[in-house]
Amino acid sequence: MTNNKQQTAVEQFAIALYEKGLLIGNGDWMQDVLQEFKEIEKEQIMYAYENGICDENENILSPEFSNRTGDYDSEQYYEENYGGSEQ
Repeated sequence: MTNNKQQTAVEQFAIALYEKGLLIGNGDWMQDVLQEFKEIEKEQIMYAYENGICDENENILSPEFSNRTGDYDSEQYYEENYGGSEQ
């Protein structure tokens, strides 16, 4: 099964460090740090999604999202686009 999830900038940064040989040790400490910053980035992505498609009255701004109901929230957006891409 193919994983069509995007990598977040934090994940791309960690991969670049690894590929350049800039990470030392077994990487356990990096996994802890990476998880912490991935959670921060997730919150930022969800916030941007929520504030990018709706105005202050929760009216959908973009026709691309006009068929979406209130059931489609930022958590769902994140999971569909970035979730499940654990390294």
